[in-house]
Amino acid sequence: MKRLLAFFLICMLLLPNLAVFAETTETKVFDYKILENFPGYEYNKFDKTWDYKSTYLTDELDAGFRLELTGTQTEVTGVSMVIITLERTPADLAIFVDDKLYTYSNFANTYNSDNARTMLLGYVGKNMIKYMATAKRIEFQIACRTGNPIQHIITLQKFQEVITMCNNLMNLGTLDFIDDSNDKTIDETFEAAVE
Repeated sequence: MKRLLAFFLICMLLLPNLAVFAETTETKVFDYKILENFPGYEYNKFDKTWDYKSTYLTDELDAGFRLELTGTQTEVTGVSMVIITLERTPADLAIFVDDKLYTYSNFANTYNSDNARTMLLGYVGKNMIKYMATAKRIEFQIACRTGNPIQHIITLQKFQEVITMCNNLMNLGTLDFIDDSNDKTIDETFEAAVE
């Protein structure tokens, strides 16, 4: 009887600790359906994945980029940026968002066509999205493997679709659902930095 009583007391003492452990290991589930009414959202019913993307091309249509969020029915799998250049291969990217300079390099390990490169966004890129949501001025420069760099000051009116996407991501807390355990590796891979 004493053993049973001792076992019961130990269980009562451990029960609150188990409840706290269960709460801390609970996985966040993202409800992708909140994105359904946004322009740029697409759902693939065959593999049950979704994309939410927004593209900006310069007036001359010689360069631009696409911001893209991807996921499944239960999680956000990642956020990326596709660098687009026509007729030349991109090598480096620099983006001024107001007074912050974001730089990215090392696109050699990405797989796209010759004139588009995809890079995953880690901590630096997620920080950039946060500031793009409220930016007053955005400029970018794409250094290509040949020729002069492509420089462009973005007219915020024409960039409104991307700004709206950045706002949506921030307001919905969407980036908080991305596993950030690889952010440092992603930033190192693409030599991402902010000044």
